[in-house]
Amino acid sequence: MLNLAIGSVAALSMVQTVQAGTPVAYGVCVAICIGVCEVFGIAAGAAVGGALAAESCPVGCAAVCAPAFACLSSNTSIVVKIDEGYIQKPVSEVRAGGFVQTLNNMKVAWTQVFSNHKAVGEIGFLNITFQNIHNTSQTQYIEVTPEHELVLMRANNIVTISPAKNIQMDDVLIDSNGQQLLITSLEKTVLNEKYNLVTLDGTVLASDVFVTTMCNEGVDGERLFEPTIKEWQSKRSTLGELLPQIDIN
Repeated sequence: MLNLAIGSVAALSMVQTVQAGTPVAYGVCVAICIGVCEVFGIAAGAAVGGALAAESCPVGCAAVCAPAFACLSSNTSIVVKIDEGYIQKPVSEVRAGGFVQTLNNMKVAWTQVFSNHKAVGEIGFLNITFQNIHNTSQTQYIEVTPEHELVLMRANNIVTISPAKNIQMDDVLIDSNGQQLLITSLEKTVLNEKYNLVTLDGTVLASDVFVTTMCNEGVDGERLFEPTIKEWQSKRSTLGELLPQIDIN
């Protein structure tokens, strides 16, 4: 029993380390947190700020581990479904259980939000400026943390996933119409807050750019989009059971 207790303290310490910003994979953090929660009860959440005291282990642990991996800046806009249709909102106003736009087979679709958590502090971002290759007169941008997994279009329409810190000038992003967005500049910036938006599909249209909601997944290189996102979804296939069932039709 003593060894178990010591192990729980070490596990909770790791969770707190993740909260502080150490780059440990989000999934590892959640798994450890749930293990401690299930062994010692929901009250154990008080040791990591009380987040688990009012929630079930899976939902509480998602909240506890999220801050270190929040990836989108407050300047990000998200298209959200409402009764009358849809509306564009700042990411700060997106709520768990709601539906937001993403792409599925390069067509606009809806995905449910599992969580959206805010973290504050001096946070490094990449400001990525881009132009539609068919309309170079208009320049837009998106701000993400360096570890955020972006979706890229490569030669022969091969779609990949890569951390933002690895992208380069002239790499190509994808917009809501499936059109290509040519990256024209990359600049580092520091902001005072960030948001970890996680959807059930693992993707979202952020400021009209198709991105994943994956961050700090423990893999540093570029991977093919389809098998990577399917693996992510399969490992989190039960997330939807923790959300209310909402009819979007």
